[in-house]
Amino acid sequence: MVSPSVLTEDQVSLITSITSTNLQKIVLSAQYGFKRKGNPAFESYYQTLDGCLCQLVERLRGLGYEHRLDVVIRISEFPDDKRVFEEFLPRFREQGRVKLVRERNGKVVYCSD
Repeated sequence: MVSPSVLTEDQVSLITSITSTNLQKIVLSAQYGFKRKGNPAFESYYQTLDGCLCQLVERLRGLGYEHRLDVVIRISEFPDDKRVFEEFLPRFREQGRVKLVRERNGKVVYCSD
């Protein structure tokens, strides 16, 4: 689980070092709630995560990866306009599926497919 407020070099290395072609899901706790969208820290964190996830899937595809990777983000803060979820991790969504779930009870509040 990745949890510091900034995606560190070690965390990026951890995500990008995954080599299992059986990987099907990564679960993360949201670092910045969606009510903070527009905050440079929110944008930077999730842009970096988007890029790391894309690189991971591309690299695994080169090793014969045939699954669709699910990234589950556990969130506690929700925006008033849930359409913001449709813009979340845009590059990764072309290669995998994003699920946003309530941190408290695990209920899915958004799924990208």
